Amino acid sequence: MSAIETLLTSTMIQALGWALVHFIWQGAAIAALYALAKVLLRKRAANIRYAAACSALGLMLAAPVISLFEMSRSPAGAHVFVEASPAGAQAEPMIAGAPQRASGSPASTQSTSLKQWASERLALYLPWLLALWFAGVLFFSLRFAGGLVVAHRLRRRETGPALEQWQGKIRDLAERLGVSRHVRLCESLVVEVPTVIGWLRPVILLPASAVTGLSAAQIEALIAHELAHVRRYDYLINLLQTAVETLLFYHPAVWWVSAEIREEREHCCDDLAVAACGNVLLYARALAELEQLRIAPPRLAVAASGGSLLRRIQRLIGRPARAHRFESGVTGAVAVATILFLLAGAHALLLSKSQKAEASGPVATTPAAQSGPSVGKTPAGEGADQEPAQRAKGAPPQAEPEYDSEAEEPDAGQPIATEAEPISGDGQSGGSGGPQDFTGSMRDIGYANLSVDELTALDVHNITPAFAAEANSLLNMKLSVSQLVAFKVHGVTTGLIEKLNAEGLSTLTPEQLVAFRVHGVSPQFVSELKTLGYDNLPAETLTAFRVHGVSADYIRAIKELGYDRVSAKDLTAFRVHGVSPAFIQAIRGHLREDLSEAQLIAFRVHGVSEGFIKELGSLGYSDLSADQLTSARIHGVTPKFIEAMRSFGYRPTFDQLLQMKFNAVTPAFVELVRGRGFSDVTIDQLIELRRMNLIPGSRNK
Repeated sequence: MSAIETLLTSTMIQALGWALVHFIWQGAAIAALYALAKVLLRKRAANIRYAAACSALGLMLAAPVISLFEMSRSPAGAHVFVEASPAGAQAEPMIAGAPQRASGSPASTQSTSLKQWASERLALYLPWLLALWFAGVLFFSLRFAGGLVVAHRLRRRETGPALEQWQGKIRDLAERLGVSRHVRLCESLVVEVPTVIGWLRPVILLPASAVTGLSAAQIEALIAHELAHVRRYDYLINLLQTAVETLLFYHPAVWWVSAEIREEREHCCDDLAVAACGNVLLYARALAELEQLRIAPPRLAVAASGGSLLRRIQRLIGRPARAHRFESGVTGAVAVATILFLLAGAHALLLSKSQKAEASGPVATTPAAQSGPSVGKTPAGEGADQEPAQRAKGAPPQAEPEYDSEAEEPDAGQPIATEAEPISGDGQSGGSGGPQDFTGSMRDIGYANLSVDELTALDVHNITPAFAAEANSLLNMKLSVSQLVAFKVHGVTTGLIEKLNAEGLSTLTPEQLVAFRVHGVSPQFVSELKTLGYDNLPAETLTAFRVHGVSADYIRAIKELGYDRVSAKDLTAFRVHGVSPAFIQAIRGHLREDLSEAQLIAFRVHGVSEGFIKELGSLGYSDLSADQLTSARIHGVTPKFIEAMRSFGYRPTFDQLLQMKFNAVTPAFVELVRGRGFSDVTIDQLIELRRMNLIPGSRNK
């Protein structure tokens, strides 16, 4: 016996397999109880519904663990454990406590036979089911790990500390919400919605686009929502929740209950955010505005855009959302009904196969056989006496007919019959000789020796020889069967190819055509771009336009602001970094110069906002150029730093501010210098002292 066989037939592994099988009905039962509890708790607080959903998911995790413990402790229960047997020999299942088939009523005999057959078959297939489960857990574990890496990478990728005014706001909100842990607030150029990452040292990422797109009160309300996540340890709970999804991925009820937890979690945080900001309508408007900036955050992050946004807004403003509640209930009912339907179908299939196995039993047990020729018959009473001897000699028992799964399989040389008629050369049902007509028509256009899978794919997707020939002619190449299937799945028609050819896109590859359909690059879109002066664009640029939202209306709005010759690359960069017409208008009202495309992008990348320009202007730095403003953000020349230096009596010029930041002349360093008795030091002298490191103990200041 090999090591793998020993592992697969071990008591613990067998118990694990049966625990996973039994969880199919256990999970459905728990989901049904939660669905009932959800109906009873629909008018209660969101915290109560959230606790009920978490309890249901916890029971789903506990059910297979308890089953595993019980089965591993008493392996001789009513479950089958198949002993390993040599190659080619039939595995003999051991059933503890099974009643004798010769006794009892016919109904009990049939039920016992059905259970025995089902147990034997499941035991034989259990190693394969376990292998599939291990593969699924591995896949979702890798997905889990990848999500963690992406989520924590956001903390360092193009992020920086938020402005001091927001740092003060988050301290006030944290105190108001009872958050005792230190929470960092950072601005990010990557995320598009406020997001919480981490639970030991939580970080709230505030999107740079939200600073300019939302009012200060709306941003404060959204920060309160994220602080509510921190207070409730939602990031940690989300990690545990994802772990349960990974282990029990095969059960639809687990995903439904998990989705309910995420929905109720957002409701709980909405309630806390409204209590903190005190204005439900303001918070609802903030959510609505957030939807326009929304891009899905990493699954392991906790963002303000989670859950059904429309349902959350309707719940906040008190408008009934019956349709959505009905939809949620139907989703749960469908998940439970699906499991019950599968169980009923499996039971019917097992019953049918068990009846077939009973019908194919020994000839000597039927009345017709008893009245027929006596050749090969066993006299009455001899079968039972001979059975022990047969078992001793290694012969299989005759009283237990085994269902032969290969008896119903077609011969190797016979064609496989299907219910649907194949498609003939003209695209209609083939009728007599249909398969040959279709295969011959495909062979005539260059598709010879197609496999059964390829013929099935062509049939399922209704791909006719005429379509294949026309597509090949338009593209001047022979498409593979997988490419033809991709065309049908994504709606790449010959008419679309002709229209794109008319727009000058005659050299598109099949992959580019599919990408056009996926992202919505239509002939009309290409024609609109031509009228705006963007013709002969490569396929990758057209796709990037659609992916990042560079529409004809957006280009017109940019042109109206005087940017007539923006390159396609800069247009894409505009949309990626959030250079909107509103942003351009707001910025140019505070500057005397016209900004170039590169300067606009640099403003968004480094966080030069209208509010930042106003704050510097209020401190006397109102005539700064675009490059100076960008340098100020890059090197950390903030209003807080300027005010700190003014508290020491210094009025530095902008160049002096940059030199002070270059040489790390901090407020702490100034205090140290003054503590050494140098009270009349100028700014230039401070810079020189710092550069020469002439003040003892100033290295870490």
